[in-house]
Amino acid sequence: VSRGVKHVVAIDRDKQAYKIIVENINALGLEDQVEVIHGNALGWSNNHQSQTFDLVMLDQPYDKGLYKTLIKLSKHVASKGLLIVSLPADEENFKLPEFETVIKKSYGDARLAFYRRIS
Repeated sequence: VSRGVKHVVAIDRDKQAYKIIVENINALGLEDQVEVIHGNALGWSNNHQSQTFDLVMLDQPYDKGLYKTLIKLSKHVASKGLLIVSLPADEENFKLPEFETVIKKSYGDARLAFYRRIS
């Protein structure tokens, strides 16, 4: 948590990853700024439909219905906010309604795609 970020919601359904995230948050003394949820992001989305963020980062397993997840979770990006998506390097860019592609960066066998909400 840096550069003016007031609150972070981190969601991971992997039990081991969740434990490590919690340990790191506690070691850094960020318990008041970071809410860590052990669960499914799509399930969280269903229960928090109106919550929006200036930045949403999606790094899900590549073979798990990425486009459907992108559409569902993109509604949590505030107006003019950023959506950052981790993709396989060979994945085609997604066209998302109400978003423009800002930049794509490749890192070995992965790529980050940055989208900005234009509405």
